[in-house]
Amino acid sequence: MNCPTCQGSMEQSPNGMYRRCLACGQLYIFYNGALSKTEIPAGSDPQLFLQGVGFPSAGGPPPTPMEALKLAAVAQVPRPEDVHVKVKVGDVKLDLSTGGVGVDTSKLEKSLLKKVQDTVGGWIWSCAFAIVFIGIFACLFGGIAIYAAGHMQGWF
Repeated sequence: MNCPTCQGSMEQSPNGMYRRCLACGQLYIFYNGALSKTEIPAGSDPQLFLQGVGFPSAGGPPPTPMEALKLAAVAQVPRPEDVHVKVKVGDVKLDLSTGGVGVDTSKLEKSLLKKVQDTVGGWIWSCAFAIVFIGIFACLFGGIAIYAAGHMQGWF
């Protein structure tokens, strides 16, 4: 496989995840059969980073196993621009990817309106039922009371 940038020959890291051009020095990640350009994380020592992912050093001792483990862990952390997180909470879609929080409000207004209508509708039906129920019992008990009072007074 040749470098897509300069067509130079490439070397592969022992874990097969990284490729480096021997001519131009460009670093690539090899994933799903495709090469993608990548950069050494800002603030990292390029030589230690490359040693951490398994490329041979250009002189000097190789890193200790603990250093190699730390460097490999740092090397495999995705960059913020590569992280895409989308979450759905109820009917609301949140995009928590790099660049802030995006909220898809297309269904939010409809969902809230429906919940308000359902709640208010429930209150109205509850009140109507209570009024009818109380009215029926008032008429029933009122009629019994009038009948009993009338019977005692001799009205009937």
